[in-house]
Amino acid sequence: MEQITTNTRILKINHAILTEASTFNHALFHGLVTSMREHIKDRNAEVEIYIDDFNGNHVNGEETEHLFDSIEALDEWLKNTYPKNF
Repeated sequence: MEQITTNTRILKINHAILTEASTFNHALFHGLVTSMREHIKDRNAEVEIYIDDFNGNHVNGEETEHLFDSIEALDEWLKNTYPKNF
């Protein structure tokens, strides 16, 4: 993965929302996945999956859980994390 600079645009997705969508709203889940892929491919930017509770508090004191700069790495993580959706 490339070094992130201050000029890098990052699409941030909350892991809890992604998980809820994968379980209860498949259209939303696939829309989020499509947006993440387009952000990486078309904008040459990163996607960050972060952990917050629904009150906006960071879990375990760390915000970033995963940072992706390639569609292949994102797809691999999605397939391992949400196997029923692929």
